[in-house]
Amino acid sequence: MHRLEPAEFMCVAPLVPSHRDAGHMAFVWSVLQGRQPGEVWVDRPERPRSAVVCNFCEFWFVLGEPNAELVAVAVPRVLERLPGGHNTGLWCTDPAWAPVLRPMFTRISRRKEFHFVPEAARVTERVLPDFLRLAPLDAEIVSRFMEPRLDPWVVQVAWRGAEAMAANSFGWAVMHDDWPVAFCAACAIGGPEGAVEAEIEICTDPAYRRQGLAAAAALAFIASCRERGFIPAWSCAATNEPSVRLARSLGFVEFREITGFELGSGWASS
Repeated sequence: MHRLEPAEFMCVAPLVPSHRDAGHMAFVWSVLQGRQPGEVWVDRPERPRSAVVCNFCEFWFVLGEPNAELVAVAVPRVLERLPGGHNTGLWCTDPAWAPVLRPMFTRISRRKEFHFVPEAARVTERVLPDFLRLAPLDAEIVSRFMEPRLDPWVVQVAWRGAEAMAANSFGWAVMHDDWPVAFCAACAIGGPEGAVEAEIEICTDPAYRRQGLAAAAALAFIASCRERGFIPAWSCAATNEPSVRLARSLGFVEFREITGFELGSGWASS
């Protein structure tokens, strides 16, 4: 079992499924292409058959042929180098991994993955009230996500700070005066040439929900993806029905659920 150096990460690229076959892969490519920090472990350094890609934004993925020994070695070694309270999940890109890994863990999760199909959209325009406006994200706006009503995860964990997020991500916020009350931003970006995905993170201040603000921010985000030649990518917890409904209204069509295993205190090494 081998931990790769960053210069070696791209040897794992042949194991990464196409965006047509698997969601969430922006989290993998973002590590391989150096946009976000992480570790990559493989069964062998040359022409690996199995890999574990650990994006330090807390989304980890197993790739290639199922290999329980690789996971048993890699996962605890990566976890011991991370701060306490790291709320990580290890996700199966191929269903064949699930029965191999299930005996090693105590807690199982499920997530839904979607394809973007523009013609399936039921919402194509949102007009905001006069007291609200859309604004592209910058470091000042992003720094205000730290308010607990929004989503500090995308700033603190996914991008490691407001300046880094503003420099490496993009998105739109709905502003009330100078404060963001909803946003849609990329929490991971990556992929092979011609198939770069931007994984969506979206949130609305509870006091402003049920006004279509998330949809307005998402529509602006999708337009920005098209300008950049990116594919907008949506995924969510299987139990998150509000996210599923919003995704469908915007033209995201569910194509599968994947199995994941909660780490940290949920790790039960066999």
